[in-house]
Amino acid sequence: MDDHSRTRFRLYERLRKQEYRAEKRRERKLLEAQIYYLEDQIKHNIPGPARAVKEALLTPTSRGPRELARISLYERTTAEDERRRLQSLVQRRAKLARLLHAWVVQSVANPLGEKGAWCEGTLMADPAARQYGFEWLTDRVYHSAMRSQATDAADFDGNVADKCLLHVHTGQNLEVLAVENHCQLTLLVETAVATELLWTDSNVLKSIPGLELMDKNVHDRQIVFLRIHNTHYGVSCCKIIRRYDLPANQGTVFVYVYIRDDERYPLHESERRLHGYGWSIMHNIAPGVTLVRSSSLLYAPATAHGAMDSIPETAKMYGATAHATSNETTLARIEHNALAQFTMSMRVQVDTLVARVQEETAKQRVAGTGQSGIVEL
Repeated sequence: MDDHSRTRFRLYERLRKQEYRAEKRRERKLLEAQIYYLEDQIKHNIPGPARAVKEALLTPTSRGPRELARISLYERTTAEDERRRLQSLVQRRAKLARLLHAWVVQSVANPLGEKGAWCEGTLMADPAARQYGFEWLTDRVYHSAMRSQATDAADFDGNVADKCLLHVHTGQNLEVLAVENHCQLTLLVETAVATELLWTDSNVLKSIPGLELMDKNVHDRQIVFLRIHNTHYGVSCCKIIRRYDLPANQGTVFVYVYIRDDERYPLHESERRLHGYGWSIMHNIAPGVTLVRSSSLLYAPATAHGAMDSIPETAKMYGATAHATSNETTLARIEHNALAQFTMSMRVQVDTLVARVQEETAKQRVAGTGQSGIVEL
């Protein structure tokens, strides 16, 4: 080994030993600080009044240099440990964020194209596909009805008084987009009896004036398809009705789906077809008391040439007079007439229901069957 190599080796050894001695000094200081800390903990854990008096008289200025050095070193080492812990936590979170970002980038998302709403689908003519369509559409409305029970109660301010509400939804150019209505009524009838009568009435349609039944198909006794023409409004509809009996005698739900496009019944040139959805929920409040809440959303009637959404046409359909200059006034008239007609229709339906209840009660009294399950109205 030449002189130059020996010099470099000695320099390397000297630096290595300096770093080693410096590391040992740091370890010694840390151990001394830990010893001071543990001694202080032992001293504080020794009971006795003398120690308490001594600590009470001890002030920061009366502490010795050794005590102050111990406290300073402890605080510094504690802060350093906390800094390292937080730094390690930040590094782990950053690594996790990078992994998640890489995973998301690798996942190829399918582009979302322009698609119509679920209620704008076409009901197929094939019998098997048609049955699946009945069930799928009504299930969608049923789950919406279950989620909307709390908001339905809020619409009526939490009370159970008989009431009907109606609102006309418009677009930016004041074109009529849809008519939304809510109705609440209390029947002094057993829920099972009211449900059966309302279910029969929704299929037969005798109590609602102006309705003509053009076609009827019953599926599994729980699903009914109706093709109806309303002579009063000059509109028609292809309507699916399905019944859901809730568990534990909580009540029953009727759902309604108004189909816009049906392969079996295509739109005629002069036809105006309603489409939308709705439901009625019969709540079993108490023996002999049934609360019925109904909601529906009907869009502007569909025609062979598009939606019939103009204000003059809608006003004519509801028997309102269109204002010459103010569309807002015309909309107010439409809402007023629509609410009046809707309320009258519900009253006629309730009166028919009451008459049928009284008729059934009279028959059971004559037959001497005893308890009928129907409370006097």
